[in-house]
Amino acid sequence: MNPTNDAWVWIFFYSFFLVMICSTVFVSIKKKSLRKVSLRAFVATIVLFALFSWNAMYRNMTTEFGHFFESLTSLRPWSWMCIYLFAYVLKWWYLIFLHYQQNSIPSHKNESEYRQ
Repeated sequence: MNPTNDAWVWIFFYSFFLVMICSTVFVSIKKKSLRKVSLRAFVATIVLFALFSWNAMYRNMTTEFGHFFESLTSLRPWSWMCIYLFAYVLKWWYLIFLHYQQNSIPSHKNESEYRQ
């Protein structure tokens, strides 16, 4: 049997995907303007998880993340696709934070308008 990563790594790995899937579904339901982007992020998350898991089966006497970094340095397309999908997921989080920041209460200069 091949070596594997520590349990804390897997907890972090699976919780990232669980949080990502739940948040994309939540945002696509709550915010109609972000539905298309959220559905793309949902698909990107599923494909990222499947791609990483599928290619981790073909490792030789190294951990899953060791195999991933080895594939990055040898320029294998699946590992660079994982990087691209992860960058898209990060871009989605950035868009979500920008959207919610713009919809929050404006700065203290305009607070007097809201008090009346």
